[in-house]
Amino acid sequence: MSFNRLPKGSIVLVTGFTGFIGVSIHSAITGLLLQKGYRVRGVTRNTAKAELHKKHFESLFGPGSLEIVEVPNYAAPGVFVAAVKGMSSFSYAAFPESLTGRYHEDMIAAVVAGTTAILKAAATEASVKSVVTTASRITAFVTEYGKEAVASHDTFTDFFIPLAKNTTDDNPLKPIFKYAASKVAGEMAAWDYWKETEPSYAFNVVIPDHTAGPLLTTVPGDYSSHDWLNDLFLGNPNSYSVPFMNPRVSLEIYHADEVLKIWRDAYPDRKILPDFGFPPAPHITIDSSKSTKLIWDLEGRDWYTLQDIVLGNVKRVARD
Repeated sequence: MSFNRLPKGSIVLVTGFTGFIGVSIHSAITGLLLQKGYRVRGVTRNTAKAELHKKHFESLFGPGSLEIVEVPNYAAPGVFVAAVKGMSSFSYAAFPESLTGRYHEDMIAAVVAGTTAILKAAATEASVKSVVTTASRITAFVTEYGKEAVASHDTFTDFFIPLAKNTTDDNPLKPIFKYAASKVAGEMAAWDYWKETEPSYAFNVVIPDHTAGPLLTTVPGDYSSHDWLNDLFLGNPNSYSVPFMNPRVSLEIYHADEVLKIWRDAYPDRKILPDFGFPPAPHITIDSSKSTKLIWDLEGRDWYTLQDIVLGNVKRVARD
């Protein structure tokens, strides 16, 4: 059985349209929405950065299929109220703060304000049926190497908030602690608002990790971890993706050597880097029963496999 909350032809608002991670995620989200017959309103802090994306998608789906709205400050009061007019759904992926520099309370406040602003704005528009925000895996679980990690819908890593505040600025992990603190504070505030006010729309949070897979745009640009994985495929052992797949550095479900093997099997005539020899990945227990059911209800299928994702990610560069 499949279902859709949103009527075909309705408008979906997509924020973070040209951001560092948003441009990678939302090239896929925008393309899929347009393929399914929806229209998209993309929100960016700079409309000039979005023009090439707009031209690309309109060349595929026709004039008016994608419109761009500029919102310079996501945390400003009421900033999204006008943008949500006539919307049926809202997808939010933005991080209104630099990872560098000193920790300050306004940093947390800005992320919380930006995240809750979308929920408050959506509540003012009766046509909004669904709001989806993008958090991060780091808001759900972390663990020490050699120890099992357990995550569910109720686990939050809120210890990052005091950790980010109390860690010295010269610590190389300070940017990660700041990012984690802001993300977990924003997500917890969003759930608190939704539970306390009980708005009429459905609310979901996606917590991605090392985002990868095929792009649905041909526009040149920086596509964050999508590009990092391509860099590894093309033979760079110092790719930024490597630490994310090293169990001693970052506790992931997948392993660098596993990814390299998938590429070797798929491209036997291509020179692929040798295994890194990292230790085995830890056992990570994740209760994904609700999200798995949602995928089956919406799409009639299970999750994409690691093989699907990493082969789709490099398909374009493999042809070059």
